[in-house]
Amino acid sequence: IWIFIWPFNISVDYDWKMVKSFFSPDCILPLVILLSLLLVIYKRLEKNKTDFISFAALWFFVSIAPRASIIPSSELLADYKTYTSSYGVFLILGAALFSVFMNLENYISRFYKIKNNLIIIFLSLISIFFISYLTYERNKVWSSAENFWANIIKNAPGKARGYNNYGVALSENGKFHTAIPLFQKAIDMDNKYPDPCNNIAVAYSAIGHIDKAIEGMQLALKIQPYSPEAHNNIGSFYRAKKDLVNAEMSCRRAIALRKTYGKAHYNLGLIYYDLGKKDLAFEHFKTCCLKGDLDNEVGFSAYASISVELKKFDDLIVACNKLLEIKPEADNVRLQLASAYMAIGDNSRALSIFSPLQKKYSNDYKVAYNMAQCLFNMGQISQALDLYKKTAEMSGCPKSVYLQVAECYRLMGNQHEAKNALVLASK
Repeated sequence: IWIFIWPFNISVDYDWKMVKSFFSPDCILPLVILLSLLLVIYKRLEKNKTDFISFAALWFFVSIAPRASIIPSSELLADYKTYTSSYGVFLILGAALFSVFMNLENYISRFYKIKNNLIIIFLSLISIFFISYLTYERNKVWSSAENFWANIIKNAPGKARGYNNYGVALSENGKFHTAIPLFQKAIDMDNKYPDPCNNIAVAYSAIGHIDKAIEGMQLALKIQPYSPEAHNNIGSFYRAKKDLVNAEMSCRRAIALRKTYGKAHYNLGLIYYDLGKKDLAFEHFKTCCLKGDLDNEVGFSAYASISVELKKFDDLIVACNKLLEIKPEADNVRLQLASAYMAIGDNSRALSIFSPLQKKYSNDYKVAYNMAQCLFNMGQISQALDLYKKTAEMSGCPKSVYLQVAECYRLMGNQHEAKNALVLASK
């Protein structure tokens, strides 16, 4: 009720606390006020069963009763719980404002010769301006996440969540040194709250303090030992410290807790790659995006890269097609896809991709060389020769391209030009 009477110092998460006993003052006093209000409503209804104010007040109490009594909630007080019941309060406030306007109108018209309608318009404009100004000032709080959570800890300094979320907002803007004390304060305020432990670990990691990051994540794991995110994060920190044994164990624990955890599969892939176990790395990079939830650019890029290294071209085709669904404008991926098709002998499909790329990047020797190689594979030797020769003239192109020129001339029966091309290749 007080929120509607005095809508200042509003907070998403008020730092109200449970009363220690029924007879404590902070329980008895509000109870007396509420019972007094209910008594007033009863007395008014005795006089007039259609009393407007009583109807509006009962609307509030009846509407809010389920949310404030029998339905369990993790929040002691939240503005959104009053949305339906607030109509009753607004009716009363509207009626009160209307009564004030009528009295002011009578008072002003008694001393000044002003038309009643003009008085009402003037008073309405003043009210609109005042309320609009307050709304404008309040909206400044919502201009950024930093401003919002800074305002929250100002209005509710006794709740850890505000300090944690303010730290997150600062971290998102790269202000890790400023965020760390806020995370630490949240940890000190609530030692059962894992989020600031995770966040302080990430912040320390971002500024290169890996040992402190591991300490923070170990604290988070004491609070939530079955959190796959915490196990994965500490695994990534161990990897950064080159402690690959503990890194592997942590990521495996994360996957055991959630088999489809893409980030954990991805990190385990990185660890196996560091260990030189590329086949195992491949399996986890593939799993992270095809069976796990890391089906984004990061996951498919890792899958594509390891497929290139291991010459798993069928997998490379799958990864590239997925990447092109995510980023259709990625021509480097399109070039890789065409090369993969060429590697498995599907030269016609490769050519359909190379052709538009070669027109778009007419001075890129890599595109031209690959397309020429595709034409060569398809037996179109004359066309391949022309493109190899153009490629040889492009900036940055290695002289080895003349070996392909020589081979084209040889197949065409022109031994003299083939020898000349070999001479150029040797220079």
